[in-house]
Amino acid sequence: MNVDDLVSLLREEYALGLPDAHEALVHALVGDGGYIASDLAGVEEFIDRTMQAVEMVGMSGLSAYLLRLRAGLLQAAAHAAVQPNPQPQLVEWIATGLSQAEAYLAAPADARNMALMLAHMSELAPPATAVSAGLGLDAASLDVLRIALLQTPSFDASMDDEALASNEISDDDILLKRDDADEGLLGVMLADAPQQLERLHDTLIAFGRGTATTQALTEAQRIAHTFKGSGSIIGLPALTRVSHRLEDLLDWFASRHQSGVAPALPAVRDALAAVDVLQQSVSHLNGEDEAPQHIRDVLERLMQWGRAINDGSAEEFSPEPVALSTASFDTGALFTPANDAVPAPGLTAPIVQNTATASAPEETFLRVGAAQLGRIFRRATQSIIAAQRAEQNLRSIESRLAAARLRHQVLAGRLRDLQMTVEKQAVELNDKRAETGQFDPLEMDRYDSLHILSRFVAEAVQDQAEMVAEAHSFSDVALGALREEQRSLRTQHRDLLATRLVAVKSIVPRLRRNVAQTASEMGKQVRFVVEGENTAVDSDVLTRLTEPLLHLLRNAVDHGIELSDERRSVNKSLEATVTLRFQLDDQYVRVECADDGRGLNYAAIRQRALQFGLIAPDTAVDDKSLAALILQRGFSTKDEVSEISGRGMGMDIVNDRVNAMKGSLTIDSTPSVGTTFSLRVPVSGGIVLALIVKSGGQRIAIPADQIISAIPADQVNRASMSATLGDRRYPLKSLAAWLGFELPTADAQARTQAVLVRSGSDPIAVAIDEMLEVRELVVQDVGPLIRRISGMNMAALDTNGQALFLVDIAALERRAQTSIAPSASLALRARMAIARKRLLVVDDAISARKALQQLLEDRGYEVIAASDGGDAIEKLRQTEISLVLTDLEMPNVNGIELTRRMREVPQWARIPVIMVTSRTGDKYRETAVDAGVSEYRVKPFSDADILETVKRLLADTAI
Repeated sequence: MNVDDLVSLLREEYALGLPDAHEALVHALVGDGGYIASDLAGVEEFIDRTMQAVEMVGMSGLSAYLLRLRAGLLQAAAHAAVQPNPQPQLVEWIATGLSQAEAYLAAPADARNMALMLAHMSELAPPATAVSAGLGLDAASLDVLRIALLQTPSFDASMDDEALASNEISDDDILLKRDDADEGLLGVMLADAPQQLERLHDTLIAFGRGTATTQALTEAQRIAHTFKGSGSIIGLPALTRVSHRLEDLLDWFASRHQSGVAPALPAVRDALAAVDVLQQSVSHLNGEDEAPQHIRDVLERLMQWGRAINDGSAEEFSPEPVALSTASFDTGALFTPANDAVPAPGLTAPIVQNTATASAPEETFLRVGAAQLGRIFRRATQSIIAAQRAEQNLRSIESRLAAARLRHQVLAGRLRDLQMTVEKQAVELNDKRAETGQFDPLEMDRYDSLHILSRFVAEAVQDQAEMVAEAHSFSDVALGALREEQRSLRTQHRDLLATRLVAVKSIVPRLRRNVAQTASEMGKQVRFVVEGENTAVDSDVLTRLTEPLLHLLRNAVDHGIELSDERRSVNKSLEATVTLRFQLDDQYVRVECADDGRGLNYAAIRQRALQFGLIAPDTAVDDKSLAALILQRGFSTKDEVSEISGRGMGMDIVNDRVNAMKGSLTIDSTPSVGTTFSLRVPVSGGIVLALIVKSGGQRIAIPADQIISAIPADQVNRASMSATLGDRRYPLKSLAAWLGFELPTADAQARTQAVLVRSGSDPIAVAIDEMLEVRELVVQDVGPLIRRISGMNMAALDTNGQALFLVDIAALERRAQTSIAPSASLALRARMAIARKRLLVVDDAISARKALQQLLEDRGYEVIAASDGGDAIEKLRQTEISLVLTDLEMPNVNGIELTRRMREVPQWARIPVIMVTSRTGDKYRETAVDAGVSEYRVKPFSDADILETVKRLLADTAI
């Protein structure tokens, strides 16, 4: 087997970890005792990981060399425990040896490198210092090491054969991540893993169809090589084992391809199951999905194929599909070309239609946590709001300066009048003196005082005018600089939004598993198609969109798609199709979830609406309005209402999540043809250009993408409720009436303005009191209560700190035109109020806890989670619990101790307890039963079994 690629990977990852190891050794030389212990422990983990990796590729000589360095490290750590610092000579010896190991990886079995390594091993040969005694090798041992170092990298076939011959798969083999896993290298690997696995998946699909190229199969082998090596070095046992066995299968595929032999479809099917497990493992390690529960089953099947290949029986080996709920594939339909409409029984794997994209130049990337990027984004948003407030304050200052300038003009006019009066008095005094020849000293003194005072006031007024002009000039400069800063902040905000844009294909594997799992549970044949998967949206929007999409897909397969007999009776293909389309629509992304199933039963919906009092018996309601009823909170067509179904708590949650993202949800369904759910959400959160208007005395914002034009007041006719723009007349609607605001008075109506806007059908004119300004608003979520008010799901902070709501004109129009009651009747609300059973899930593993929680919540139970037995006891004290599902091994209080304490408390003694654990031994089961556990289940568990057990235990308790 060619291992050059794997050795190259080992060399690169060793080089990444070596600087940290050297730095830790330097710290150990100068640090205190506590710091030394942690530093040397990190170096020990680095050496251990490398030894495991090099042993896997047959480099036993390098492994023995590293083992001597590790022994020296342990002696240095022991010495540091009693001395101020380790012996410098020994630490330097370890550091030099690690560097020589890097050189050996670059050129295995090179004579010069081997000579340096052997000389290094003889440096500390006895007699050496007391600390380093016994580390060096004598002549005989050096000869043994020389022979081992001469071996070129290869896989140990005998070890593979031994592993294949054994049916034992230990718990370590299915462990996703060891405690000592290198988190730094893990992050690097996870960044590229989803794309690599998607390429591997597509290659296997092409191979099964007979369209794969030799180059593609070679690339698939390289990807498996990479995962095996990375998993070994980083500390991912399950990925290492699955990738290793998958690589063996890929080698067999490549040999068949070169010989021109048709692919063995059962083997390709099981290889796809392995890729599915790898994809879910990577999603789990990225914190995006629950942990895979079927690693052991996949690994056992791959080992079966390995044994069949070795003994030559692979051609006849055709086992049943691996019993997985997440990856059950049918060999017939899976590899049928998309344009070939040949129906096939069983569940088919989803087919993803890729959208071609232009290759982008290579860039240097930095990994930034989503939380940190979110904080930076929020601060940028706050900066924009602060700049808007500062601009508003500057505008207020400018208005005051303008008012001061007007007052100055008035004052200057009065001063001119005063000066003219003074001058007139001077003339009168001169005339009087000329007539009488007499001079009145007192009157002259008065004139002089008034003249001096008027001149002083005139100078003061002139100084004030100059200061106002100067302040106005400074204000203009500051306002210009602030506007420039606002433009820069908006550009920065958009750049930050761009860094959060990700392609929707990152969630496709999870959606694929969701469809496959639901179809397998329901016994239906489903083909899943994704279009526009390269559409880029905000990562936060995509994360929040995932849950509604998962629910829509489950709903499509569960309720929309018919069973095979029903499809056959209406001449439909036995293989149903669920299509998910993504496409950009201006600043929004449109998502369509379509199925070719039975469609909505409008008659049943109308009958239920009449029962609930949502519509009057004699009211005509169109199909679109009836379809929208399934989004009503509490609406359901089921007659039976229980704690897990019939309460109408499904699609309304999807609608609520979409509204929270400032989006909209519409439904289009044709009986016997299918149903399409259309979601429209912003590509990214952030800035929206809007027109600020006043309606009913309140400030309201209308997004600019909904506005066509402004209509002047003289073109608005309140009497005929119409408005004219150009040569066309439009119906006039009152925004204040739609929003429930106080209607304008008769005088105000005479000054009514209007805005021509886009609505659900044709454009309409919306009457407003006044148009105020156009401004970019930083939109924010309005919370779950206001989101339920149709047409009002976005808000921003006004410059005065108050909330400024953005309206959705189309939604307001739909609400105004509908003949359906605006809220559910008492009967509908009573249906929602039926108490649900409250379950407690206890597990210290977050992924396992969330997986069980999601499974139970999807079936309508109210679920509370606890991280360990101690936390569970607190939850039991605080609320009423109907059933407990707990892990066995947990910190603080484990599952056995939790059950025993529950049985000792009278009010908890009758609560059923289901223990879900990976421990399969009889002694664990017997101990659990003795403690009072009601049911014992082993991971990986069956979803159907868990749900059935919960239902049965709750029913028994109620009796």
